[in-house]
Amino acid sequence: MRRDGLHRFATFWLPVLNHAVGKGCADQRLEVYAEHRYTTAVTQVLTRAMPVSTQPAKPPCVLLATPPGEQHGLALLALQALFSLEGAHCINLGVDLPCDSLGHAARAFGARAVGLSISVGLSAGRVNAAARQTLAALPSDCELWLGGEGCAKLDPALRKRALVYDAVTSAVQRWRALHEAMLSGL
Repeated sequence: MRRDGLHRFATFWLPVLNHAVGKGCADQRLEVYAEHRYTTAVTQVLTRAMPVSTQPAKPPCVLLATPPGEQHGLALLALQALFSLEGAHCINLGVDLPCDSLGHAARAFGARAVGLSISVGLSAGRVNAAARQTLAALPSDCELWLGGEGCAKLDPALRKRALVYDAVTSAVQRWRALHEAMLSGL
């Protein structure tokens, strides 16, 4: 992180490290406590590295979370870090959030997008139920963004209704487009 900076760490190194740790757990080469220690350490590093702006956050508001049953939140932090570099209005709601609660939060914060991170460990049934229920709960002017390896399990019909990203930088680009559209509409 010191050598390459926050952006490079969040977009390159963190996905590489997360994949290696996930594979180590899946192959039973790492104990659960080791994964938890890794998560805690990376969370501390990312949280300390995020810039704190004295300026008001730039719209539109983006909410980040994981769906019910999803406990892996490092990708949320990576995305939050990138949004912090942009000065974006981003609120990380954390892991394992009920879908109807996401709808309530989107209304409360006036969010224009809700980003869900879905790991490969979440079953296809849960992935599709979460996408369907979240779409139903969100206001009509709020986009659903999905990312993570678990998105491979998403039904094609749901892929047409949500924006599915392979990289956190794609979500940041979409936020920039929404931000520019808001500025031009003022």
